[in-house]
Amino acid sequence: MAVIQIKIQDQTYEVLEGEEGLFVEKRQGGIEELVRHYYGTMHEAKLLLKQILNTSTKQNFYARFIVGNEVDDFYLYCEKKNQQEVILTVEQVALPEKKAFLQAIQHLNNKAILYQKKHHFYHAIYVTNSYLTMMDEDVHDLLKSDLNPISHVHYDDFAYLQEALDQLNVDMPHFDIQLNKKDQNQNWHAFAVDYSYMRLDEQDYIYATYEDITSLENAVKMADETVHKQHQEVHDHLTGLYDINTFLELLNDAMRENIQAHKCLEIISFDIVDFKVFNRTYGLSAGDILLKQFADILRQVFVHQRICRFDADHFYVIAINEDVVKKIKEVHDLLHKQVREFVEIRAGIYTLNADDISPGLAIERARVAGGEVAKDLRTYYRHYMPSMEDEQVMNNYIHTHLDIALEEGWIKTYYQPVAHTMSGKICGFEALARWQDPNYGMIAPNVFIKILEENHLIYKLDLFMIRNVAREMKAYLDAHRIVVPVSINLSRMDLIEYHIHERINDILEEYHIPHQLIKIEITETMVMHNEAFITKHIERFHEDGFEVWMDDFGSGSSSLNNLQRFDFDTLKLDMIFLRHTNNKSAHIIRSVIDMAKKLNMSTLAEGVENQQQLAFLRSIGCEKIQGYYLSQPLPSHQLISVLKEKGFELETQEEYRFYNQLAHVNILDPYHYLPEARFYAYGAIAIVEYENNVAETIYSNAAFEDYLHSYGIHSVMEADCIYNDPTKPYFHDIRDCLQRLKKLGDVVNYDFYSNDQLGRMYFQLVGDYSKRKAYLITCVDLAGATQIANMQVNKDIQQILYSFYDYIDIFDMTKNQVNHIYGNLLQPISQRFDGVKETIENYAHKLIAKEDQELFLQFMKPEKLEANIEKAPMHIIHERFHFLHSAQTTEIKEVIVAALTSMDNQTRYMVGIRKNLTDEHHRFIFPLSYKQAPQIQDIRKEFYRDHNIERYFDHCMNGIYIVNRDREILYWNKAATDITGFCAEDVVGKHCNENGLHHIDCNGIEICKSLCPFLYSFNDGRSRYEHLLLRHKRGYRVAVDIAFVPIKNEKGEVVAVLEEFKPTGEANVKDNIVLDMSQALLHDPLTKLPNRRYLQHMISYCTLMRQQLHLSSMVLFMDIDNFSHFNNIYGHNVGDQVLEALGEAMGKVVRKRDLFGRWGGEEFVGIFQIQHNNDTYAIATKIINIIRQIDILHAGEHLHITVSMGITTIHENDTPESVVERADQLMYIVKRSGKNSFIIE
Repeated sequence: MAVIQIKIQDQTYEVLEGEEGLFVEKRQGGIEELVRHYYGTMHEAKLLLKQILNTSTKQNFYARFIVGNEVDDFYLYCEKKNQQEVILTVEQVALPEKKAFLQAIQHLNNKAILYQKKHHFYHAIYVTNSYLTMMDEDVHDLLKSDLNPISHVHYDDFAYLQEALDQLNVDMPHFDIQLNKKDQNQNWHAFAVDYSYMRLDEQDYIYATYEDITSLENAVKMADETVHKQHQEVHDHLTGLYDINTFLELLNDAMRENIQAHKCLEIISFDIVDFKVFNRTYGLSAGDILLKQFADILRQVFVHQRICRFDADHFYVIAINEDVVKKIKEVHDLLHKQVREFVEIRAGIYTLNADDISPGLAIERARVAGGEVAKDLRTYYRHYMPSMEDEQVMNNYIHTHLDIALEEGWIKTYYQPVAHTMSGKICGFEALARWQDPNYGMIAPNVFIKILEENHLIYKLDLFMIRNVAREMKAYLDAHRIVVPVSINLSRMDLIEYHIHERINDILEEYHIPHQLIKIEITETMVMHNEAFITKHIERFHEDGFEVWMDDFGSGSSSLNNLQRFDFDTLKLDMIFLRHTNNKSAHIIRSVIDMAKKLNMSTLAEGVENQQQLAFLRSIGCEKIQGYYLSQPLPSHQLISVLKEKGFELETQEEYRFYNQLAHVNILDPYHYLPEARFYAYGAIAIVEYENNVAETIYSNAAFEDYLHSYGIHSVMEADCIYNDPTKPYFHDIRDCLQRLKKLGDVVNYDFYSNDQLGRMYFQLVGDYSKRKAYLITCVDLAGATQIANMQVNKDIQQILYSFYDYIDIFDMTKNQVNHIYGNLLQPISQRFDGVKETIENYAHKLIAKEDQELFLQFMKPEKLEANIEKAPMHIIHERFHFLHSAQTTEIKEVIVAALTSMDNQTRYMVGIRKNLTDEHHRFIFPLSYKQAPQIQDIRKEFYRDHNIERYFDHCMNGIYIVNRDREILYWNKAATDITGFCAEDVVGKHCNENGLHHIDCNGIEICKSLCPFLYSFNDGRSRYEHLLLRHKRGYRVAVDIAFVPIKNEKGEVVAVLEEFKPTGEANVKDNIVLDMSQALLHDPLTKLPNRRYLQHMISYCTLMRQQLHLSSMVLFMDIDNFSHFNNIYGHNVGDQVLEALGEAMGKVVRKRDLFGRWGGEEFVGIFQIQHNNDTYAIATKIINIIRQIDILHAGEHLHITVSMGITTIHENDTPESVVERADQLMYIVKRSGKNSFIIE
């Protein structure tokens, strides 16, 4: 243990630091007084003290302390001299208007409290001695008790007072009221209270004076009793029913007369469920009307019986020889029919016997029976049973011991884990309250939660739970440990009162907890009443950034209707579904999950206890589970150990977001997103996850495995090998296919031929986060299509077909037949038409835009087709037409007709619809097949061996050129000359970045000098697609779509890369305009330094250079120390001057081959080329010295700054993200170690 000294205003105190971080006063006074006077809990005071002791050189705090009868605001300025001495200077915040007001009233003898508005709520900050004497209160206990204007107010006065306080403002600055309020001994007092609103020091206050009129009220009651005795009947002023005193007299008479006559005498207690909610929703006047209507219904049903209104919404009926159950049902039905359908009642029945001698006891037992209705929502009435008395004792105990249970730690926060079925990892926890009582032991949650709800105290428990969860989360976040979301249960009573949204937001803001880490659970039974009220709160939670889950789905009586009425994010299936797993329950669960997916809700099954249940839920697409299979609820520290022993890992935030995207995949209806694919439905589906470019099937059904078998693939494992092994068939086809999927929901189909069958796989991007992607594979069988094995088509041509065409048919002119070969159209145009002429006409009307239909029919006219092809170069004719893209848009595609090699002297033509470059992948691997691996200098010779490829490239309307591994241009076609103005003689034999094209991407970066796609394709062997601006020989820019395609030898080695490009049709742009746009896009407007976008591109380039050429670079991450504090003191204009000065200083010293830019805010990143490790230290030292020389003159004061820097070198296995993250972490180490320095990895 260490003894640390704190100096406060020249007085020194010693504090003993305990092993668990707590602090114990070693001497009387001093720190003990500091903690006692702190305006907050003892725990919060000790946290403040711990912050003070752990301060670095200097740090400031804000705190509130109780001084006399008042709560004052203070600034605490801390300076740490050494490890044993801290100087603490205390300065009171100046609030002159408040101070003047308190001085003016301090000599008055008012029994008063001053409340101040903080974070949406009013809290007591000043109390007079007269009030303390009247209520027998201690000033510290009162001010620390979170006292507010409605604290301890009787529930009958609560709603009206809350409504009046909400309206108290400048326009209505005053009102008075009579109300009942408890003192600290739980005794009720009647008060006349005067509330006044005032605005002091730009803050809101309420000044309340209290006058105890209990004795006066008692005198009035005595007078009323005298009046009651003199009159036979005294009625309630609102409903006209008997009042309670008269009712008790009548009950006493009835007991004496009817029990002796052996008549059945019963007392019925009625109350309206959530009457306070009704008042707050519709207003007090509407509540009065409802009470009158209900009184009329009671009169209508209980004719000639004695009825009274006890108070608020509580009514009693004396029933003599009545079928009370039938009568209660009649009251219930009339209330729904005549008044409001959603208004519910609770009724308690007590049957009197000869032993009953107290009318008061009789009506109390009826009331107790009515209170038990809340335990069983299937009914709205209960008969009294003696066991209910024991429950009443427990009710009183829970009610009176809640505060001490919270304070003493009897109530603890337990957690039960939730896991993703796809990942098998823990993706969340549910927070559950457990009450370990010293007298009763473990009290069941369903016992104490119900009692707290009935007594309107549940908000204390729920806010306590939220605060505990936030505190534990904060500790985990500060320790840089994995944190997963936690769901918290809210009661209906939380939503009714206590500004629950503001309180939750304030707690999370206090602990800096992101809202996405908290999920709100609302039970299904909660939403069964008052749809508009619940809908409003769900919308508010969504606005605040929370997900809202429906808990215990299936436990209510209107489950399906609830899904239609409310916007829930997740459906939690009640554990009752899994208790009896049979065919019926399995079908029900499957249907519920299918329905939830179609309503865009995720699903979570509770009560999972074994592997069989997990396997079933996973197979039907239930994405999350909870239950004893994972763990029973436990405190957090125990639970983490149990999960570790069982081998369960926690999902990272990236994993959580990724697998949450998969929540919307409906495995039970794989064709939901592809309704047209039902034409070929096979039912085979799988989900494949790609992480760091490695594929793994994380889900597949039995039909998918059967599908693989039918195409010669023997297992899912073998399919994974195809996804990952470049030497396997289809590897490049599938990878190129997947590259086309840019955003979630995008779908692409891949037609393939294997095992003498033509098949199709639809790939849909269903997950995309960080370095992970997931694809839903839906398989169809193109049964009935003409098999390729039966076609007499040149083999080289076959290989080209799948790479360049959307759709292919073979026209047999001799037999006048059309055979459909391949296509991405879901229903082949030629499938129903055998004749050539009919097929051509169907092409025109189904595919071609109206303005081009006539031109197309002329181009494809059968009578002229053979002659046109015969005289065309290479026996190929082609033309472009506008194809229908959607109901409103068209796109240009190319129709190519080529003569096919024939071994039977039959005339056949291949008719192909040429793919859009921007919409389809391009594969050149199959056509460029070699007998042996060529040397680089022989690539052109090897290339021209393939006559079909040469013929295609020379006549292709898109520009094509090829470069070798040295990026020397080997081939340049005629179309490239037409598009760019550069002829083959200008470019062939030159380096690609000397060809004059100077590619610029959409970010304005000249990629030939940094992010060269050729380098990337040489590195990973993958095709890539870009939208770029090429420089024309005449000096303007041409917008083009480009494909970069690797050319491989038989060993799979990339020996060259082909670039194919075509104009997009966008307007050409002058080169100087492009350069100006590039400057604006890539540089920070304030500092004129490169911006984050430019820096990210260059870091990517440096990582590639490290991997390809082993060039060494270092990345520096810099942060200006205490810059937010600097802005607060000197203003943001001065802060901007500092940033500009730093940018100017660094711009002068950074070498041309290096880059230094602004990452964001006060963060900067530098990229430096280095030859030796010593270069790193020299560069860092130079930067530190330069920044120390920055001098900003402001108001006669010379201002200087310091920085903290983390520096790392780029490793060969680095990604751009890992480099920046490592440098950032190193920078934070410097921050924690005192700032104004740097650290090198």
